[in-house]
Amino acid sequence: VTNIDIAIPPPPGQPQAAAEPPPTSNPEGKALAAKVVQAMGGLARLQAVKALRAEFNEQEPEGGGTNVEVTIQFPDQMHVGIATPQGPMTIVVTPTAGFMVPPGGGVQNLPDSAKAESLQQIHRDLVYVGQHLDDPSFIFSSGGTEKVGGLDAQVLDVSGSGSQIRWLIDPATGRIVREKYQANGPSGPFEGETDLEDWKDTNGITLPALHKNRQNGKLASTVETTKLEFNPTVDPKLFERPAN
Repeated sequence: VTNIDIAIPPPPGQPQAAAEPPPTSNPEGKALAAKVVQAMGGLARLQAVKALRAEFNEQEPEGGGTNVEVTIQFPDQMHVGIATPQGPMTIVVTPTAGFMVPPGGGVQNLPDSAKAESLQQIHRDLVYVGQHLDDPSFIFSSGGTEKVGGLDAQVLDVSGSGSQIRWLIDPATGRIVREKYQANGPSGPFEGETDLEDWKDTNGITLPALHKNRQNGKLASTVETTKLEFNPTVDPKLFERPAN
């Protein structure tokens, strides 16, 4: 996850190509998805991840940075802590709840659209998608290339868990260089695009440490991962609604 626009980096959609996903994976798609999973560390390592905790620094184009800590319990729980000038803010999303605790306290329900988008971010996470390489309910379809700078990136459309995303992949390394998706923000739906850079190994899993997020073609944020931990001890109370 690194679409934090709650707002996790990105990044956290439907493929830019807006067509209905094919009913099954094609052989090229499965082979390319397998190459991506291998580049991230292999299926066994990814499937061993039950939770992750990450710290980010999110920079906006006009300047100023925000420190964010995200804890994800797969497949569908997320706790976000955001350091704001007014004090800490918390956002929690689970299948049955979505709320925020703003600086100063009090509990506010998230709009249904914000809750749904947060769950979509979890399901677009690279680790989560990679874990489902052999899941027949996930569709991996490849065909054609798209330019990313000077690179002829291979196109891989992914559909699963109600989420759709397009990955543009470096054929030489199997690394995803750009994601495309549709998402919802405070101003409504937008076409999202994230460049993935500075890939780093953490305990045998290689993920991008830098996410450059655009909304409708305009730079929205640059998110740098400063700390990443797999399978941390997660207190279930982290996802519970506090008393008002």
